[in-house]
Formats: sequence, structure tokens, C-alpha cells
Amino acid sequence: MKYQVEGFEYEITLDAQNKIFKFQSTDSTAQAYCDGLLNKEIDEALAHLGSHIEGSSYLSGWRTLLALKSARGDKVLFFKNPKRDQLICRCLGYSLTDLKSESSRADLKSFMRETSVGMVCTTCRQTLQAVYHRFESENDIIEGKSLQEWREITWALMPEFQFYSGQDIAKSIIGINLIDFPKLKLVVVEHDDILKSESKNSLENRISNFLSQKLNLRITAELTAWGDSSR
Repeated sequence: MKYQVEGFEYEITLDAQNKIFKFQSTDSTAQAYCDGLLNKEIDEALAHLGSHIEGSSYLSGWRTLLALKSARGDKVLFFKNPKRDQLICRCLGYSLTDLKSESSRADLKSFMRETSVGMVCTTCRQTLQAVYHRFESENDIIEGKSLQEWREITWALMPEFQFYSGQDIAKSIIGINLIDFPKLKLVVVEHDDILKSESKNSLENRISNFLSQKLNLRITAELTAWGDSSR
């Protein structure tokens, strides 16, 4: 079978004993890795190669590892980012949305070993750790619900605020950040008029009172511009 990894082609053929009989790559710097894995089963080859490239930044070694994982049938994560959101691991094309969908699956070290995210050039590891742990914290339960559930409930309530106060702000909100919940920040577009209004504090109080009644919690709401919000 042939596999494409970052523009390079890897051809892997197994023999009757399910061992690597042929392993060739158009990446000339990776061929030495390929040759060293002949006559090994794929799991054995992965363990052998992983132990040799762990902690290194040799891209050819990591490309070879990804080709092996593809041959084993592992989920292919690299070079696909159709959501066009924030890239976390540029080497593998792994995005913020991808990470969020995986963050509850395993601890960070296991996640990195299984997917190779953060293991190629390693420059994204600090961002990876920060974002992963932020998503992990959203699984914390507060008053019987996770922070993600509270965010979704709050978001769904914002159109109703117009009937409560006569002011439609739902179209201005582009995000909700839960900062020390039940404190929260409603993120609005940077140049929105409601941020320039002298009644901003009054509006924040009305939103706080509305959400407190709806959620049966003492909510403190703050309106903030996108560039000023804590992400």
C-alpha cells in the first residue's frame, strides 16, 4: 500500500507473517529509517522507531512514523483542516476544533503518543498543553453541569434578553468566556456601539440580573471587546 505524508510517498508491503517486507519512501532522508524496520511487525516497528526519535525534531523520522500508523489503520489526522479555525499543530494540520473533540479521550501524554500531535517539530507543545488543559477544565461540574453546558445554555438565552430588556444584543455577541464562573464575559465585536455607550454598566447589570433569574445562580456579566477578552 502507498501512503502520502506531507507530500512524500511511502510504500509498505507486508509478507505472509505480517512483517514489513518492503518499505520505501520518496523522502531520501527517511529511507534509512525504513530500511531499519524491515522484517518487523508494524507494532514492533512503531515501538522501535518511536524509541529512536522520541524528543527529536527530525521530520523524516516522524513522517515515517505517521506512514506506519496509516498502514496500521490508525486515524489519519494530518494535513486536513477543513474547519479553517485556529491551527494548533501545523505539522499535522490539527486544529482547535479537532483538539476539543479529542480532549476528553485521554490524558495529554497518551493523546500525543496516539496521534503524534506535538511530536514532530515540537514547537506547538506549549500551546497544545495550554489549550488541552483549558478544554479539560470545561469538564469540571458546577451545579450539576459542565462549563461547556453552561456556555451553551447561556448562549441560547441571549435572544430572549431582547424581550426582557427591549435591547437586542444577541447579534453583537460573538463568544462567551466563562471566567471564574458564575462570572462570565460576553465577547462582542470590537467596534460595537454598546461598548461605547455610557449605559454599558447599566446594560451589564441588566444582563446579570436576567441570567441570574434564568440560571438560578448569581451571575456577574461583563461586556468586553474581542481583542480584550481572555481566550
